[in-house]
Parts: sequence; C-alpha cells; structure tokens
Amino acid sequence: MFRLDSAQVQTVIDYAEQMRAVAPDRVLKALARSEAIDWSDCREVESIPGKGDGMALLKGTSVPAVVISDDAEYSNVEVLAHGYGVDPTTVQAVLDYIRTEP
Repeated sequence: MFRLDSAQVQTVIDYAEQMRAVAPDRVLKALARSEAIDWSDCREVESIPGKGDGMALLKGTSVPAVVISDDAEYSNVEVLAHGYGVDPTTVQAVLDYIRTEP
C-alpha cells in the first residue's frame, strides 16, 4: 500500500513506539524550546495564530519545527521526512537552521 519494504515499515513502527513513550513530556519541552528560537528567517517554518498553540510549524503542516531536531536523535532525515510527510530537503533545512541559532 505504501510501497515500503518490511525493513522500512519496521523502522517506522520502532520510531512510533519510541515517540509514544515520550510524547506528552516532549510537547511541553518542545513548546519551551520553540519559543527560544527566532524562526523568522527560516523559510520552511510558519507561525499561524490559533494553529499549533502558536508554535513554529513546518509550512503547510501541523508539525512543530523544533520536534524535527528532537527526532533527529532517533532517526535520519529520510525517515523523518517520510514520517512527517514532508520533503527531506525541508527536514535538512530545519536541522541546519536550528544548528545555526545562537
């Protein structure tokens, strides 16, 4: 159905299990971190009043940009991009932007 081989499916399942275990805590921490980053120069991110609790989101999604950084600890750019339904270049650009933030 998704044109994935069994290893790719297992990677996504493993990732989902890891995230489920830490999700509630991560949301609060992500909100605090997101507020500490100036996202105004990141072209891949948008903040829309009333959407995503005011957090900076990947454009056209409800994915908090800062979560990409957290998830990079558990996975690679390709898996993150697939998991969030975005282009790998978007994921890489957000990671690069976060790394340059003071």
